[in-house]
Amino acid sequence: MQMKNYLVSKEEIEEGNNIINQYFPNQEFGSLLLSNTYKDFDVKKENEMLLEELKKYPNLPFFYYGEKNIKETDFSFLNVIDFRDLKLPIRTQLYIRTKSKINIGYEAGMTTMLCRYSNIISTAKS
Repeated sequence: MQMKNYLVSKEEIEEGNNIINQYFPNQEFGSLLLSNTYKDFDVKKENEMLLEELKKYPNLPFFYYGEKNIKETDFSFLNVIDFRDLKLPIRTQLYIRTKSKINIGYEAGMTTMLCRYSNIISTAKS
């Protein structure tokens, strides 16, 4: 099956939809990415910008991927389901992100490739 230019299998769609319906049935959700590979990354500055944007979505639950447990971050107040706990293949995670009302987080290739499927709020590379 093809979704615009992103190829996804029937199995990935089914698995993604099952996960969405299990955790956030009949409601909008977002995706939060807090993973970084850049040297000299100013986490405090980037987090301030993201926290300001998140004020626009006070009740939105999120799927989350990051280097740390969400409770160890400035974002511990969010209602999240951690992708790491679900052990989903990356392609299924991508599919779920295409269904998100918003993808927000640090600038990364994964976020960049989703811009035609979902609203993106991404920090710039420092």
